[in-house]
Amino acid sequence: MQLSPYLSDSVSLEVVAAEEVLQPLMVKYILSTNSHSIKSDTVMNALAARNNPLPQYMIDDLMEAAQNVSAKEEMESEMNNGKNLHSTLLNHLINNYNADTVAANIQDSILYALSFDNTLNGRYRLIMELLQQEKLQTAQAELQNLPQQFEFTTAEATEFDKYQTYFSVQLQLLQSGKTWQEMNPVQETTIRTLALDTLCRVGLFSRNIVAILDTLPIVEEIWYPSPAVAPKSGAVIHSPIAEELPQPVSMVVYPNPADDYIMVELKNSSQETTGNYLLVITDQNGKRIIEQQIPINQTDAIINTRTLLSGQYYCTLYLQGKILQTEVIVKN
Repeated sequence: MQLSPYLSDSVSLEVVAAEEVLQPLMVKYILSTNSHSIKSDTVMNALAARNNPLPQYMIDDLMEAAQNVSAKEEMESEMNNGKNLHSTLLNHLINNYNADTVAANIQDSILYALSFDNTLNGRYRLIMELLQQEKLQTAQAELQNLPQQFEFTTAEATEFDKYQTYFSVQLQLLQSGKTWQEMNPVQETTIRTLALDTLCRVGLFSRNIVAILDTLPIVEEIWYPSPAVAPKSGAVIHSPIAEELPQPVSMVVYPNPADDYIMVELKNSSQETTGNYLLVITDQNGKRIIEQQIPINQTDAIINTRTLLSGQYYCTLYLQGKILQTEVIVKN
């Protein structure tokens, strides 16, 4: 029995249900040998629902056996160690390729190495490299094939949707010959929304882009003397560095979490006195749910959120097509 291959939870459920065939002692031996099944709530609930329940001492023995590592768990551990070793070696190989300034066709070598990584993250990495090398059609084909190559969990399906959104923006920019700094307002909102995700790797990519967008160039103001006046001997020409200006408009959103409404408070220290802000509430996929104009001289506004489903949303304030601020809100 100890040398038998592990049983899946579905087979363990059949063992538990075979009351007329298997005696309680045999059920206990089978489950003890496959201790991973004892850790399954589904299996244990089925065991408790038997017409011929196991004696309490057998249940106690099973609970003790649950602390052991099953053959299935040992196999999974070995597989994960192998995957980690493969990933480490692949990273070393690609780093060596990137550091090589002599060999030819380095980019093709990187793509060839990545093609052997058949994990989901490996596929995403290959697609990112294809985009970096501007092989757009191949990148699109690889992305569209992922749902056929992998059976996504709910979390992986959500991650795939976010990768699609990110790739869509990058493809649009590459196809139009533009840089990240030249995104239109919709594309910028999409990237800023993705940047708020701290669990998905796309969030990291997007935060790097936002960091580039939010980096202010240093502007050096040079004071030239009047051409009609010759500088005196020893005169100093001042060249002060322009200081970073404070954010001219700030937004506070409350209550958060919200129920039927949110209150938006605005503080405007800019010179703008006419026109309107645009307040946009988007869902996690970047879809615009609510849009509302707010006069620029208005200091607060109430936004009706009764129609929003429960979940996380992004509240973004625009002025003249530029993003001023984004806040995360939660609808109860």
